[in-house]
Amino acid sequence: MDVDAPDKFQDLMNIPAGDEATVESGAGGELEICQELLDQLRVNPKQVTDDAQYPNIAIAKRGYLGTAPRTPKTAIAFNVLEAYRQLHRVCPKLSVYAQVQALCHLHGNPFNRSFVEQFSATFDVYLEILHRVESRVNVTLRRDTPEWRLRNACPPCMYTLTNEPDLGLSMLCSMDGNSSLKLVDSSVRCGDVRQDERTHRIQDLLLTPDMVDIFKDEVASSSSGKAPAVQHNGDNEHPSPNLLSSADCVEKWRAAAPEERKRAFALFHTTGVFASFCRHGHALVYCDMIRSGELRKYALAVIDRLMAVFGSHIGLGYDVGCDTSKTVMSSSLQARAEDQHLRLIVPAFHGHQHNRLCQLDWHPMYIKGAGKEDFEGCERAFKDSNMLASGTRLSTAFHRHQAIEQHWAFRTLDKHADSGTFLLHNYKQALSIIRKDGADLRILSAKLGTTSADYIQYLKAEKIRARGGFASFGIFGYSSGARRSAACSWRCNHRVKNRYRNAWRKLEEAEAHTVALEEQLSIGDRWTSTHPEYVKAMSEMTMRKYRLALDKLERLVVQRLLELTKLSMGGIAYKLREKIELIDLSSVGAFDLLRNARQDIRELKWADPLHREATRLYFNIQRAQEELTRCNVEVRRILTSMYDEHLDYWHAVALSIIPNPTLACELSKRWVERDRINACVARRLQQIALLPRFSGALEIGQRVGIRTEDAEWVEVDATLVTTNDHDKT
Repeated sequence: MDVDAPDKFQDLMNIPAGDEATVESGAGGELEICQELLDQLRVNPKQVTDDAQYPNIAIAKRGYLGTAPRTPKTAIAFNVLEAYRQLHRVCPKLSVYAQVQALCHLHGNPFNRSFVEQFSATFDVYLEILHRVESRVNVTLRRDTPEWRLRNACPPCMYTLTNEPDLGLSMLCSMDGNSSLKLVDSSVRCGDVRQDERTHRIQDLLLTPDMVDIFKDEVASSSSGKAPAVQHNGDNEHPSPNLLSSADCVEKWRAAAPEERKRAFALFHTTGVFASFCRHGHALVYCDMIRSGELRKYALAVIDRLMAVFGSHIGLGYDVGCDTSKTVMSSSLQARAEDQHLRLIVPAFHGHQHNRLCQLDWHPMYIKGAGKEDFEGCERAFKDSNMLASGTRLSTAFHRHQAIEQHWAFRTLDKHADSGTFLLHNYKQALSIIRKDGADLRILSAKLGTTSADYIQYLKAEKIRARGGFASFGIFGYSSGARRSAACSWRCNHRVKNRYRNAWRKLEEAEAHTVALEEQLSIGDRWTSTHPEYVKAMSEMTMRKYRLALDKLERLVVQRLLELTKLSMGGIAYKLREKIELIDLSSVGAFDLLRNARQDIRELKWADPLHREATRLYFNIQRAQEELTRCNVEVRRILTSMYDEHLDYWHAVALSIIPNPTLACELSKRWVERDRINACVARRLQQIALLPRFSGALEIGQRVGIRTEDAEWVEVDATLVTTNDHDKT
């Protein structure tokens, strides 16, 4: 039985509008040969006069779905198909093959591989029916506009209300690549290639290869390190991508490596996915990584999509956000990224693998508006989606996309149900930090005699130190740029004398540089190799190199110790990929070489352990206060979205109950289900409002651009509307 061609199921799809919802689940009958039903259809043709041309319609009205488009001999109950869909929701590893085997064992029938193909094809049709029902429901609910799903995927993030406080970063999300959801190239598989021209169903979720390849030629300039500098005017502006902060990241992270290193095995056509999630775990967009590793074009395509849909002040976490910012500023997205104040961030956990300067510029601890978000949502999402790999690696491209869409659609439902718990935990965490760290900071501040301005200054001083920002030392009274020119001229002149004695043009250039340098340094008689001033200058140049080497060694040792302090690993020997020997910060002063450096780090307040701890407490409290503000905003957003959703269903049912009662019945069922989930979320919001230090208001607001008319005619569940904090006892 050939079930591959997509047009084979077109006849089954010709069900009248709304009739899909009339299908009721049958009692049992999994994979049974419905001979009695078929015999009845043959004996009493009057009973199926309207459906004689399409037997599957008659079978469907009795709770079954045939495995063939025209003359099915086997039918599968709708409740079995739905049971498998829900089982696959909680256990993505469950394959069709295993499901069919289990059904055969339940009915005592010998297993036949043809059942697997029949079940798979029937399940595809079942999902298509659900998709078409969903489309009709969305039209009635006025959710059929382009990008509606993307703009409303997460109410706490996207349901913007009027008169909200400034959050600094309007939306917090993350992006990353995952190599588990691979797809083996059909050309290397045994047997005939299955042709399946069906495409993905959710149009605003997947970025097509054409949308990604727009940026395939825009990463060359970023690889050369010639990205334009960006003025650092505030905490949410990009630091200059030319700084030293991202220098080590190219070596540590594969995602930041040169493009030519990101090759894939020829075995795989698709090497994984590159996806973006909001901070609550809702899938936003994703694209396939085709025959390559984590190329920069995937990140650029996702950034382009997010900026086009969500606008300005997006906080976007990425493992190599420091290096990616340089890529963005070298691409066609530069102007938009600057205008919309895009803020790339290195996730909290991954950030400790970056160097100290990178942490100071890109870690969420030091970014205004980041709150207590760790930007590790992709890792949590991929932990669940990795279970799909065993069932999608050898499937068709359509079935792989179908499985991914189903998985992330279910994830959206689950994350909405958990949104109240998410906000409750975050609120409690922020209150705990403010209470405990606040008490510790007050004690330290009184002991050290410091204020908030001092902690901000300590952070700036550490950045300057990490960048090597100190005055150069020398006996000459001219600028560091002039000294660099002098050293360059001397090396050029030396090379001319030893390697290119007969190259007159080179000699003239060196002579010109020498004359210019002599004029700048006010040197009357030209120096020779035995001239006392020349010998003295050479000695000073050698000492200068020595001191610069000491400065670099000191900076590297200190920044490594300080970043390991955050992980409570100082003084511990351990192995990651290479053997690393660690020393305690207090032993830095034991190095005579470091003591002979031009500035002793022990004299700097920001390096003192107590001052550092006070600085950490200060910025941690700042982020916790931002988290409280964001949670207060998100509480009102999600409560308002649930209330507005209640209104939407009421309007949809009222408009459909007479012209299409079947559709109204489907809407009513969904309405009841959503209200049950929303009631659980509302109870969590009530718990937040009853917290002793709750500073928000549990009240319904008004979404920007939404209509609120006819609201007084709707009967709303009392659990969805709660008074503000003035009514708490």
